[in-house]
Amino acid sequence: MAREDVQTMQKAYDAFNRADIPGVMEAMHSEIRWTEPGGGRAPAGTFTGPESVANDVFAPVPENFEEFSADAEEWIDAASYLAVVGHFRGSAKSGAALDVPSCTCGRCATARPRASRTWSTAISGRGPGAADP
Repeated sequence: MAREDVQTMQKAYDAFNRADIPGVMEAMHSEIRWTEPGGGRAPAGTFTGPESVANDVFAPVPENFEEFSADAEEWIDAASYLAVVGHFRGSAKSGAALDVPSCTCGRCATARPRASRTWSTAISGRGPGAADP
């Protein structure tokens, strides 16, 4: 994987944590396939295209959380894949704290993520939209 791919993903994470969803969408390939495991109020399934990811994956986050961040702690370059290991952290609208390990794997093409798969609920049982009511 090119250093440019890693930098693109780092910028996308920074944009997400600033709530700059258009900035995240800019980094995505037009045919991205984003798979989420679900859990709680988190979406489950595969979402195709930046608009679907923004509307179906990212939009529920502020509906369920007062604060939320995707904190990347390690970037693992694996040929045409990039694994981002970190934590989802925040506080739910209910007041419950969230701090769960996460791993997101992406396949990049021409410095834009083409596929993404998140494993937070597989590790902890709680994903980014899994706020307690």
